[in-house]
Amino acid sequence: MLASCLICDSHSWHSLPNPSDTCSVTTSGHKVGRLLNKLQCRHCGFVQIQPENMSSENFYKEEYSTYYERVAAKTFDDPRYRHLAQWMFEAVSPLKPHSILDVGCGRGWEMEKVGQLFPDAEIMGVEPSLQNSRIGADRGLKIIAGTLEASAASLPKFDLIYSTNVLQHVQAPKDFLAIQKSLLNEDGVVVIKCPDSSRPGNEMLYYDQKCSFAPVHLKLLAQKVGFENLSWRKPPATDSLLDKQLIVLGRNKGLLNLPFDIAPTFDVEENIRLRVKYVESWRMLDDYLCSQIPIGGKVYNFGASMWSYNLRAYCPQYWSQVERCLVDGFEGRFMDKEVIPFDLGLFEPGDVIVLGTNPEGQDNLKKRFVEDNIRVIAWNHIISS
Repeated sequence: MLASCLICDSHSWHSLPNPSDTCSVTTSGHKVGRLLNKLQCRHCGFVQIQPENMSSENFYKEEYSTYYERVAAKTFDDPRYRHLAQWMFEAVSPLKPHSILDVGCGRGWEMEKVGQLFPDAEIMGVEPSLQNSRIGADRGLKIIAGTLEASAASLPKFDLIYSTNVLQHVQAPKDFLAIQKSLLNEDGVVVIKCPDSSRPGNEMLYYDQKCSFAPVHLKLLAQKVGFENLSWRKPPATDSLLDKQLIVLGRNKGLLNLPFDIAPTFDVEENIRLRVKYVESWRMLDDYLCSQIPIGGKVYNFGASMWSYNLRAYCPQYWSQVERCLVDGFEGRFMDKEVIPFDLGLFEPGDVIVLGTNPEGQDNLKKRFVEDNIRVIAWNHIISS
């Protein structure tokens, strides 16, 4: 029996297609021998995974550390966490919190950036991954190993509680917000940063991302919990945050006079149509890439990010032909492939680079390689970000 919608309680669903008939992938790169089988509510447009796929506590506890072990992850993610912290700092200004909780803090990379912006605040983190919490604690950060649900009883009250790219992972988002509300000081605020699903994107392709939130869904969820919506903000103009949104929640409307951005319009039927088209494009991508690869040359995948996770899972014929992955200035391993630094001297006639990167930036990347007389295959005309 299908569950009710977590936002509007409807039982009317549209079953979305799967990008693969054999597997799916997590945001930490693990291929899962189960299909996504995601559902979209015909009433409010909310996307959620089917109930039998909801439980995943051990996954976050034992397997999620690989997300932070991507080649050059700290180097490439450092600017993103800086932008995320600055975005939140500006969104809650003039609030000057004395106590801050980062929910799902990973290894504390964003905690460090937030601490630089709020130097007078005491910052704690809660992180379900045993390895991530230990690594962060070893670096001097105050991190509790465990889920928010399991840790709440031992936590104090906070002026600011925030989570970044966590809400879409939890199986009970209403309870998740309610616990945060219970941990707030009277004049405290909760800040949620997560993907904006107003238009389809790769956030819906991951097995461990259980829900997809458009701004209207965040606002309705907050109302269910008894929060006042103090502010909704669109992302700053930086490539790493283009698909994100931020909402500030509090106990009373008059707490802070914060600016609002205008959220994108959301038409349920149109969003369903675009989601089906987006996933069907992923189903076609493997055949397209294989048709573009010349016979005889070596195939290099440029990139070692979550977009390459998707190619590995959903384009298996292409991935089987990849010789190595290329990353500027770094080496190591990306799943089952060796990663080597990009070097012009590596290429021979007939070799080809396939872009394993965000489609948003593929046009500029393609120009770079074309100028070096390297054959390059982009696919942003098939799938947009």
